[in-house]
Amino acid sequence: MSVISGVERGYAKRPGSLIGPYLVKRLLGQGCEGHVYLVADTRCGSLRTLKLLRGRSMVSEAEHIAAHYKRLRPFPSVKRFVEWGILTGQSGVGLRPWLAFDYVEGATLYELAKKGRIGCPICILIQVAQAVEPLHQQRIALGDFDKGRNVLIEKGTGRVVFCDLDAGEIGRQPLPLSSDLEELALLAGQLLRAGGAGDDRAVLAHAISKARSMQLAASRLQKWNASGGCRRCKPCQSRPFAKSAEQWQRD
Repeated sequence: MSVISGVERGYAKRPGSLIGPYLVKRLLGQGCEGHVYLVADTRCGSLRTLKLLRGRSMVSEAEHIAAHYKRLRPFPSVKRFVEWGILTGQSGVGLRPWLAFDYVEGATLYELAKKGRIGCPICILIQVAQAVEPLHQQRIALGDFDKGRNVLIEKGTGRVVFCDLDAGEIGRQPLPLSSDLEELALLAGQLLRAGGAGDDRAVLAHAISKARSMQLAASRLQKWNASGGCRRCKPCQSRPFAKSAEQWQRD
């Protein structure tokens, strides 16, 4: 952790600004917690993503988030945490913690779905479930897929990478693993454009949420593929299920 003085007033930072050792290239997004920038590490030239938190008294929160991400460093499916620091000297906004991560070029599932660029939702859901399973084996829950906004698909490789995860509240019990199954079910409903209560797709989302493990959820999805396949991985929501998802709840 490092403490670096800043020079600008207000929350947002312009391209060319320095945040610690990082040179701001452009804004990637913003939310209630702060701004996320594409930055260049002036020490080595590597591109990173940097989250600059907003609000007062966020130092303890940043330290908690950093400790959470350090636990996740061994997992390739989670965007790798690099370091954190504090930007001081900001007029009117107090101390501003920042967290730096490796930059992963790609798009979120939310963006891809919105643009109609999801090739096969079932295959994507299987990838997501398989990426989560190693964390569950260590009793670690991710906690928040945010309808795909926190799930990146890396350009070129198609690798699933989780970002902007829920570190939980300070002093509270860790998130239950079942929360990830609920998030996967919500993601399934979104990607498959689930219809009414009688729709097989809605039944599938329910079957995922009630699975005993992420491994079982992946198995249920794979059984659907085995029963009919994806036909060149075209969108599965355009064709009826070959076998009712209700049958999968008996495995």
